[in-house]
Amino acid sequence: MPITFSCNSCDKKLRVKDELAGKKVKCPGCATVLHVPAASTAAAAGPGSSAGGSSAGGGFYVKTDDGATYGPVSKTELDQWVTEGRLNSESQILREGAAQWQWASDEYPQLDQSASGGGQSNPFDFAAQGGGAGGGGGFPIDTGGGGGGYRAPHTAARGRGQVGNKSKIAAGLLGIFLGGWGIHRFYLGYTSIGAIQIVVTLLTCGLGAWWGLIEGIMILVGSIDRDADGYLLKD
Repeated sequence: MPITFSCNSCDKKLRVKDELAGKKVKCPGCATVLHVPAASTAAAAGPGSSAGGSSAGGGFYVKTDDGATYGPVSKTELDQWVTEGRLNSESQILREGAAQWQWASDEYPQLDQSASGGGQSNPFDFAAQGGGAGGGGGFPIDTGGGGGGYRAPHTAARGRGQVGNKSKIAAGLLGIFLGGWGIHRFYLGYTSIGAIQIVVTLLTCGLGAWWGLIEGIMILVGSIDRDADGYLLKD
């Protein structure tokens, strides 16, 4: 059963798995190192430690791009995490009581424009000091409901907004002259579409080559401007 207790410094309500009893963790709010109390001690703390677990104004869980889940936190604290760069476009948010996770960028559109990068795999990775649950530290939070409604990460999100090493001119010319064989699609990393274009060209006795020709023109005019990883085509 999860252990719920309060941070001694910032009075933030924390909720961790019972196997962390007696371990040290860091508060995600103020980074104070805390000892997780035994389950019986936490239960005696009073009604403020109930399984609902959120402090006044709480109501959001956060799932990072590596699958770790944190919360509940208030909207104010969630805004602060965004400002501090702890959330990115691949983070997900679950409002308490909702069944469906949503992308953090749906709530904070500015994350889509600042998705440059992935420097740290888990910005909430507060390593447990003096020993922790085997799994690489962090601050494990139990949302208590199985996390239904999880969606797969954004398609082609890795290079969103960045210029890659694929040439727009090269891809366009490949589409115009060899589009019937999907060469431009293979060049951009869309192997499945490239294979389909080959089949269509063979089944239509060459008429399907118009598909690749049209796409080659679309690439040159900028209507198709990204490779399969989401990187922008360079000029």
